[in-house]
Amino acid sequence: MSLRLAIELSAGPHVPGEQVRGHVTVEGGEGIRALDVWLAHVEWTSDFTATARTENIRSLATGPVHDGRQIPFELSLPLDAPPEVQSNHGGLAWEVQVKADVRGPDVIEGKRISVQDKQS
Repeated sequence: MSLRLAIELSAGPHVPGEQVRGHVTVEGGEGIRALDVWLAHVEWTSDFTATARTENIRSLATGPVHDGRQIPFELSLPLDAPPEVQSNHGGLAWEVQVKADVRGPDVIEGKRISVQDKQS
């Protein structure tokens, strides 16, 4: 079975300084050496994607992870977290990203979260 990571998040939108809660469900995790989660501020265009900033890296597990295991997490959005911006040419947004350290290329999954200004 190939490794699959599914991220479920608490309802948004979120504001700077707020807790983002959720869990990761792991399928095929017998080859995992470590499982980490963090917040990433990502930017993209039609032909480019990059991570501009990472925050709150947390270890969720070390060693094999049993199939179907749901691992909860809680991450704090930075107080200066800018809101999501999108245009016809690209955008900036926050994501929760999970990385499984495995033999060969690591498996990374991300799920976008909506961040708004506190005034909104």
